[in-house]
Amino acid sequence: MTQKIYPVILSGGFGSRLWPVSREKLPKQFISTTEKQTFFNSTVDRFKSNNFNNITVIGNFEHRFLIYDAIAKTKINPEAILLEPVSKNTSAAITISALHIHQKDPDAIILVVPSDHLIESKSKFNDHIKKVSQNFHKDFIYVF
Repeated sequence: MTQKIYPVILSGGFGSRLWPVSREKLPKQFISTTEKQTFFNSTVDRFKSNNFNNITVIGNFEHRFLIYDAIAKTKINPEAILLEPVSKNTSAAITISALHIHQKDPDAIILVVPSDHLIESKSKFNDHIKKVSQNFHKDFIYVF
């Protein structure tokens, strides 16, 4: 792979699925996992690799301090943190993120991921992304 991928981390949601552990003020992505870090931070860590550009995070304005604090703990510099004033669901978040990245790099390869998945092997994840991205062709959308 010669072109780096732009990771977009979706950090929306209101914590309703895992209530009472997850709740509106502290949704699932900011809950500590068995690795003693949050789902969000585990997601950010997956993209600390030469295969990727800096992350873009899109999340709810209400969670801005949680997002900023979590990113500060990772000691990375994000490409952007985009905050939605009102939740409009996943497709709107992806569209805003893609338009933002497209302004900078019209030929960008964008990988959109949720911030609350548990992926146990960072290296297997990154190896697989690297492998499949070698087959990407311009003007296509791939669902991973």
